[in-house]
Amino acid sequence: MKLDKSFLTLFVGLAMAACSNDEEMTTGGQDQLPVDGREAYMSVVVDMPKSTGTRAPGENHGTADEQNVHEVLLALFDASDVCLETKTLTPAEYILNAGGNPATGTGTAFKVPSTTAKVLAVVNPSDKFKAACVASASWSVINGAVEQTLDEVIGATKDNFMMINAGDNANPANGALVTANVKVVDGTSIADATAAIAAAEADRSLIHVDRVVAKVSLGTNPDGVKLPAGVTCTFGNWALNVTNKSMFPYAEIVMPAGGSTNADYRIDSNYELAGFNVSQFNYLKVADDGTLPADFSAMTDSKYCLENTMAADAQTQAQTTAAVASAVYTPNSFTVGKSWFRLLGVTYQTLADLQTVYNIAKDATTAGTANAAQTQLITLCDQFYARMSAAAIKQSKTVGADFAAITLAELDVIANGGEYSKPDANAGETVGVEYFQKGVCYYNILIRHDDAITATMALGKYGVVRNNWYTLAINSVKQPGTPWIPDTTDPTDPEKPGENDDDAEAYLSVSITINPWTTWSQGVDL
Repeated sequence: MKLDKSFLTLFVGLAMAACSNDEEMTTGGQDQLPVDGREAYMSVVVDMPKSTGTRAPGENHGTADEQNVHEVLLALFDASDVCLETKTLTPAEYILNAGGNPATGTGTAFKVPSTTAKVLAVVNPSDKFKAACVASASWSVINGAVEQTLDEVIGATKDNFMMINAGDNANPANGALVTANVKVVDGTSIADATAAIAAAEADRSLIHVDRVVAKVSLGTNPDGVKLPAGVTCTFGNWALNVTNKSMFPYAEIVMPAGGSTNADYRIDSNYELAGFNVSQFNYLKVADDGTLPADFSAMTDSKYCLENTMAADAQTQAQTTAAVASAVYTPNSFTVGKSWFRLLGVTYQTLADLQTVYNIAKDATTAGTANAAQTQLITLCDQFYARMSAAAIKQSKTVGADFAAITLAELDVIANGGEYSKPDANAGETVGVEYFQKGVCYYNILIRHDDAITATMALGKYGVVRNNWYTLAINSVKQPGTPWIPDTTDPTDPEKPGENDDDAEAYLSVSITINPWTTWSQGVDL
């Protein structure tokens, strides 16, 4: 596993006004808590995802859009972690180093309450965070779990990434808030405001911030994808599945045993196995009219998602973020782009071939000579027909009267028809006829956080962590995927998280590269 990290650097000169007994200051519409009236000053350095530093073995700047700074919110806290006040800085009030470019801004200093002990910096804060981060609120309340859409934390045009204090991998217990190097005018060692400002700017408080989202890219091995003899497999669009709906603004750091050097893991808002419910996550679903989720796009597109981590025993199929890749898979000697079928491990090049076997089984049933395998085959084919017929009705299309009467032309015009060969778990069905409509299938790729962690179901093995960039490279394909979008949930029980991640059959070999951006590379065999 390759690990890189990226940062930007933002220098902020701070000296926000302290209140005297006869003066009240409001910032962001919030009344400041009372202070002792002494003038106090501080200066802050905010390190945002950049390309140098010691927080990870390697680093990457990220794109210009991923580095954009539209707003900087500073929150000042007392020693008890209660917010004293907040301040939104103008561009003139901070010095910004972004992407290795020359520094910009003047870093004008600000007064602060003399009781300021800790500081939080939030770049491009979401509206929900700003509503929670107010004077008099405790950090524990401000940092409560909140549902956020992706657009709310990266912007509708993907150029407004929310970033917040990163914490300290070496000392995770220190949490999010950073010690504020406040310089107070005491009339002796710091005689006046001029001296306090100079002292603060010579002793800035250093803050690292991380983007609150993870990034995922998917592609194929540049040297080619290894396939079984005679098989072709052409990959198409892809999407993320099982993405989190909620987040902590700051997520507690844990350092898994056996992990890559400096590679952290986080505790998200639904970390434990207990309390799992499918309502906590976004799952890919085909619409009733057969329309694919809008999440699917070309492999050239990278995607973002909220952090999704889990306790060791919670690394389950329905709780783990995955990449779903579409492909056209053509078995040896089959025609590319033509539909084919599979039933009970037997592949059928044409629908007519499968119908012949079905009709033989039906005749045997009529004659009273059918064996158990033939009875099972009839049941599975009839179930397939019922699902396809129901889908055709929803899409205002028609099919033949029964399985023996349907035609391939009728099936092929049902939008995303392979989706309806998925068994109905609510009806107790098992996998039966698999209809690879025009060869289309889907591969489910569980995202590994850290390949250095190899023990079965070990903490930190799976998941997507904020400010990490996972690059998945498909190296080989051993067999077709499923003709339907993989469903990792149990439709019969929304509180059942499904199989353990390490129990899953692997179809793909992926290389994951995570960049902060921290970058990981994962090779996948399908």
